Amino acid sequence: MKLIVGLGNPGEQYKLTRHNVGFIFIDEYLRKNDITDIRAVSYTHLTDYRGEKVFYQKPLTFMNLSGEAVGQAIRFFKMDPATELFVIYDDMDMEFGKIKIRKDGRLAGHNGVKSIIQHVGEEFVRIKYGIGKAQSK
Repeated sequence: MKLIVGLGNPGEQYKLTRHNVGFIFIDEYLRKNDITDIRAVSYTHLTDYRGEKVFYQKPLTFMNLSGEAVGQAIRFFKMDPATELFVIYDDMDMEFGKIKIRKDGRLAGHNGVKSIIQHVGEEFVRIKYGIGKAQSK
């Protein structure tokens, strides 16, 4: 089983913001696959991919407390975060559109990742999507 988590913040005011790329990824995957079955505490869906169960999660705990929802899922499904947890999140220190995948890494000030580390440990796959620095007017 795999757990793919998209980090973001719930609510219409955050829906299409740069920091919600994790939620946007999960939403697009579910939309493209006509999946509408989601549940509370986290928006979730379980699918089968090439014979393996894949659980998609959008924590509704807000970014800074993402680890609470992720930790609950990891414990409930008795998963090993080092091999079964994949977290998608924004990185404003990376060029817009660039993607970097790592098995470990630094926090770089990301509070959602910090929360996940507090609840499941440091070993999990990080999928960072570059959003670049905010443009000032």
